[in-house]
Amino acid sequence: MKKYSTIVFDMGDVMASGAWEQIVYERPNSIASIFDIDIEQAKMAGRASYKEFDRVVIGSPLDEQWHIYWQSFIDKLSAVPDGLNVDWIMNNMDEHFVLLDHEKWPRLLSALKDSGYILAICSNNTEFYFDKIWNKLGYQEFFEEENIILSQNVGATKSSIDHEMFVALKAATQRDYDEMIFFDDRQHNIDRANSLGITGLTVPSD
Repeated sequence: MKKYSTIVFDMGDVMASGAWEQIVYERPNSIASIFDIDIEQAKMAGRASYKEFDRVVIGSPLDEQWHIYWQSFIDKLSAVPDGLNVDWIMNNMDEHFVLLDHEKWPRLLSALKDSGYILAICSNNTEFYFDKIWNKLGYQEFFEEENIILSQNVGATKSSIDHEMFVALKAATQRDYDEMIFFDDRQHNIDRANSLGITGLTVPSD
């Protein structure tokens, strides 16, 4: 039987929801819905803003990065609706960060850690987005900080053909790929992991 030593989780739509898509246009209480913004325009502005940050480290404090990010989104809209500003978004975005199966995760993580597994995160994420949800989750005791791999810090996403995030994961955990199990909600990320010998398992998401 194969011996696994390392359990790796994505965060978005695995542990918690609250991606920019959900905040900007996907949900009934999204920015696009509340301010009657064309969905395609909201998508374009949201995607362009996120791509400015998800692979580039910014030296500003995390709260300041949030303001810079949302101002970038607003600036990319062809017309800014009355009442939409950074403060409004900051005051209303927390309701989008939903913890998934929060009553089960601490028991699961505790059992895995007590059994000797290394626990890691591998997430296409910025430091400011991750910090917001991570503090709400409260799972810090189960993960070593160096085993949290974010695309913003690596400079590439999990879908990169050069596998930079998984290379960083291997370096951080000091474990071989065939010792890892990786849970993610996106099949193309699972495919990248599988190509290295990681056992990837898809987590269904809404």
